Amino acid sequence: MFRGSTHGFTKDAFTSHILEPPLGPLVVLLKSESGRLMTGHTGVSISRTKPGRWIRSPHARLLSVTDQTCHDVYSNNCHVAVRHSTEKFILQFGIEDLCIAEHCNENYKSCSRLGMVYRPPYPFKFGDKECETYLAGSFQFKIEDIEIFEVVYE
Repeated sequence: MFRGSTHGFTKDAFTSHILEPPLGPLVVLLKSESGRLMTGHTGVSISRTKPGRWIRSPHARLLSVTDQTCHDVYSNNCHVAVRHSTEKFILQFGIEDLCIAEHCNENYKSCSRLGMVYRPPYPFKFGDKECETYLAGSFQFKIEDIEIFEVVYE
C-alpha cells in the first residue's frame, strides 16, 4: 500500500497515500539501518484525526520482529498511543517509544525509547539503556525502508 522507497519518505507522500482516502487501522513495518525489523500497529484508524493530535488506542502495539516480542500500551497511557504529521515526525507511537521522522532514510532523527507508553521487554524498565536500543539498535537511527498496510477485518 505504501513503501517509503517507492513513494517517498516525506509527510506529503505519507498523507497522500495513507490519510487520503480514509483507511482503517495500520500496520507499519520498518527496517532500521542496523537491520533490525519492527512493526507498529495503530489499533484504530488515524485518517480522520487532525495532524499532531494524540489518538487513544488501547489496542495499539509495537513489535520487535527481530526479537519476536510484543509491546502493549500501558493501560493508563493509551490516550497517547499514536499520532501523525507532527512538526518533527511523520508517525509517532507513544512519546518516544517509536518516532518516524521525515526523510528518515537520510537522517538520524527517528528515535525509539521503549517504556514511556509501551511496555518494554522484561526485565527492562523505562530509563534502562536497553530500552533505547531494543527496537532499532540505537536511540536515534536511520530507516532503510518503511512499508505501511491497512488492516482489513472481514
